[in-house]
Amino acid sequence: GLGLLNRVRYSGMSVCLLIDSPRDPEGRSVPVATEEVFTSIWQPACRELGLKWVPLFQTGLAIERRDLPEILSELGLLSARLAGRPEAGHVRSRMDLLAEELRQSQSDPEARLWIG
Repeated sequence: GLGLLNRVRYSGMSVCLLIDSPRDPEGRSVPVATEEVFTSIWQPACRELGLKWVPLFQTGLAIERRDLPEILSELGLLSARLAGRPEAGHVRSRMDLLAEELRQSQSDPEARLWIG
């Protein structure tokens, strides 16, 4: 709901996953990255890999259930690309958390997902 979106705006995270579901009336937000980190670490790696979904997280998009396998695949590729980069350890842990939340959301057919 809008209350959740407003809480996220003030959380300091520019990119986060919002999960809206009748199972959880409060809704949930999963922090992904600050604008600076997404621009300086996520986006360059996305360009190197030619990803199509993950770069859109910065501007925002509704995630359709049918697109989840491709999005999860891109997150795996991105995490692997950043492996071994000490400055990216925290970023990779956020990617892994995001992927896990997306996988779990597949068990809730009424969940609506938005990232941005």
